[in-house]
Amino acid sequence: GPAMAVSGQKVSALDEALARQKAGDVAGAEAGFRAVLEGDPDHPNALLLLGTLLHKTGRADEAVGLIGRALDAAPRRGRAPPPAWRVALAHAKRDAGDGDGALAIVDALVAEAPGALEPLMLRADLLQRLERHEEAVRDYRRLLDKAPGYSPALNNMGVSLKALGSLKEAYESFARAAEEDPKNTQAIMNVGMLMLDMGDAQAAVGHLRRAHALDRDDRKIEDALIDALQVAEQVGEAERLAEA
Repeated sequence: GPAMAVSGQKVSALDEALARQKAGDVAGAEAGFRAVLEGDPDHPNALLLLGTLLHKTGRADEAVGLIGRALDAAPRRGRAPPPAWRVALAHAKRDAGDGDGALAIVDALVAEAPGALEPLMLRADLLQRLERHEEAVRDYRRLLDKAPGYSPALNNMGVSLKALGSLKEAYESFARAAEEDPKNTQAIMNVGMLMLDMGDAQAAVGHLRRAHALDRDDRKIEDALIDALQVAEQVGEAERLAEA
């Protein structure tokens, strides 16, 4: 009957928009998702997909509204939205500047699934961004109890420890992160920058060279290496890097 035809068209329109997104055609995908929503303003998947697309392209404020609507619409269609949808809303709220709103969502997710690593990592990172470093370190430690060698958590915990002035512990955390994942350029850079702060420019240069060799496109690593070279009085190499 006609209802089947309509729903068939909707699926294909949504699939087409998704295919455009996968092919890198952001504008085409956005237009496609919006067209689906013109025909069906409460289509949960279209709301979610448009919301996450807008978030990725720097429009977090609008994304918050759309992902929130997707979460409201799904139960009305008889389906429980998966936790990943709430994670998406927390990310969008965080980037829209609503750290407390993001934290409330993540607190609920952690309470529902205390053993799950992703909500715990997300909460720790949020607390860090809100400069609540002691609480962030507590969450990173809880996470590392469950996943001892998880390099991103070790690195991020180091950032909060450094902010709290615990430089020795921060160094150990960064160094372990780099040991667990020798390609974690952020951790290697953080070891180098900490060495520079602690007055060992030669050691800093060694670490920052290693990070730079792994990722020559990261301007932050390059700038840190140039600083360290200047402090270590290797001015010629610093100038060559700056000119490159």
